Amino acid sequence: MATEIVGEYLLNLPTAVSVLKEIMEKAGVTKITVSSTNRTADEQVSGMYGKKIKGVYVNYAKQGEAVLKVYDQAKVDGLSKADTLQLMKEELVKQLPSAVIDKKLMHVNREKDFLVFDISALAKDFVPSSKLDEFDKVARQFCAEGKFHRFLGKKEEDPEAFHFEFQR
Repeated sequence: MATEIVGEYLLNLPTAVSVLKEIMEKAGVTKITVSSTNRTADEQVSGMYGKKIKGVYVNYAKQGEAVLKVYDQAKVDGLSKADTLQLMKEELVKQLPSAVIDKKLMHVNREKDFLVFDISALAKDFVPSSKLDEFDKVARQFCAEGKFHRFLGKKEEDPEAFHFEFQR
């Protein structure tokens, strides 16, 4: 079966591409889209800042909420965008250790050790609903076999995304 990973170029680890294609083949999925991948702390706070300005709410859990509180206070204090982003970044870096333990903000500042990516239901080419359970099952099996580091799927806090972590 031919498989296509939209955004495959984001998966700069050949093992990740081959394992993901194996999962797709075994689950009967022909096309998916990588919707999110590793990012720096600067990229993360920039995204959070942009969403906050637009009034878009994202549940970042308690650690991300701490970062957003910094934004709120900076706005009250009349700080510049640059100063606000710097303070948000400092808070994010402070929050990251507990966030990763709680399975939140796992894409941030981990690029040296892990390739982290999501396949989101919001992406154009998500796993078809008829294949969700099988995709989840196969990915869990491959993770249990040690083919990659961590998988979060339908049973975890975000049922609309599959989260993968491959050790470098």
